[in-house]
Amino acid sequence: MEDPYSEFVNIAKEGLDHYCNIEKDVEGNTIVGELHINPKGLTEEEKKEWAKLLEENSDSIFIVESDMSKSKIYSNIGVEDTFMNKTIKFTQENNKRLEIMHDELVYNQKGERYELWRRMGTTISEGQYSYMFLVSNYIINGMLINPANPPSLEDIRHNIISNKEYTEAQKYEYEKALTTISLASGYGDLDKLLNATKAFVAYDSVKRENYYQEKVSKIKLENPGKKIFAVFGGDHQEGIMKTMENPDYRTDAEDQKMLKVIEDLRNTFSIPSVMNEANMKQEIVK
Repeated sequence: MEDPYSEFVNIAKEGLDHYCNIEKDVEGNTIVGELHINPKGLTEEEKKEWAKLLEENSDSIFIVESDMSKSKIYSNIGVEDTFMNKTIKFTQENNKRLEIMHDELVYNQKGERYELWRRMGTTISEGQYSYMFLVSNYIINGMLINPANPPSLEDIRHNIISNKEYTEAQKYEYEKALTTISLASGYGDLDKLLNATKAFVAYDSVKRENYYQEKVSKIKLENPGKKIFAVFGGDHQEGIMKTMENPDYRTDAEDQKMLKVIEDLRNTFSIPSVMNEANMKQEIVK
């Protein structure tokens, strides 16, 4: 079977330039933000500079967002030559304390993160999450990864019905999501689903960041006076820096905006709303 991520991998290899931003706070902690992958590799000069930086901070507690070499998506698209990976290897080779933020709440077999959202605090219901989870997965796999051969809605429906791990409540929300996808496809209006998916992914990113902030805050408070050397994806650098300065700080995920996105999508692409729109058009024609 063809690797479902192959097209994504090719796009990543051809179109992404690695970047890295290194910041130090007033306490001497180092917070690094970089792109998770580096297909082109680090130059010898970059490797030397990074090795020097690690040595200079060898008395720190090292924190990384994740071990990307273990990721199904990223493992073969250039994680070897990232500063995150170099940091992990440095700690292993020199017996230094390393804290990896990713765990089962972030990445699990089902790919779902509602439990993480719940723990971090959210006004999004589990049903709303299930609805957006399926819409987003369809858009990411169908429009972005494999647009030439998007997944069949009937196949998805069959898999949902036959999956004994899903609750009836989940199946109900997944059915709503399939209706939304079907109607949006029929109207040639998948861009609205794409925009909603972007909002969902962004919200999820902030919830993950809140989870990282909880962990970083705990490490900092339990180790007063100890320097921290942290490497995260670039989008999380600012939020982590603010938590380093103020352990109570948490990035605002703006729940109300996400709720509005979900409700607008449900209201636009539901059987009653589509029927009402069709009736209105008929009245206009008359």
